Amino acid sequence: MGAERRSLVMSEEEKINTAYHEAGHAIIGRLMPQHDPIHKVSIIPRGRALGVTQFLPEE
Repeated sequence: MGAERRSLVMSEEEKINTAYHEAGHAIIGRLMPQHDPIHKVSIIPRGRALGVTQFLPEE
């Protein structure tokens, strides 16, 4: 995932767009019958990503 990028200042529009984007990953993952469960969703920039959606395997 990478370290948090505190130097990056996201505008409100970027935060909203990133939140919608990550929510889309979470919704599609939840609706897919064979998909792993959602573990974490974040819009805190880390590494090269503005946000992340993590899935945790059940096994």
